[in-house]
Amino acid sequence: RDIKYAFLSETNGIERQLLAMIRYIIAEDAAVDRDFSHPAVLKVAQVAKKVGREKHRMEAFIRFRLNRDAVYFAAIEPDFNVLPLIKTHFKSRYADQKWIIYDLRRNYGLAYDLKEVTFITLDL
Repeated sequence: RDIKYAFLSETNGIERQLLAMIRYIIAEDAAVDRDFSHPAVLKVAQVAKKVGREKHRMEAFIRFRLNRDAVYFAAIEPDFNVLPLIKTHFKSRYADQKWIIYDLRRNYGLAYDLKEVTFITLDL
């Protein structure tokens, strides 16, 4: 989970930290994914925690507006790329209505049509 969350953080240099962490995990016989004395493991855990907080914030505070097409729309600008992480939450919570959550900063979003959630881009 931490690797996925850290990757989605889009933090500068996080790819190198992830590589160092993965190399360290593979090189050791024991489980070291929580060995915070290793700089890469610590950095990945710290970044993943920030992304997790952002995910939770988006799940709690996104508010929709009903548009003319009877689709609920929410425009967001999260610090991190959390759309892939909140997809399941919104699909289950708002399963009875069509909705779009659009990340203005990254210019893509999620659209739910009462059957499936798809990633979309809009011409803004």
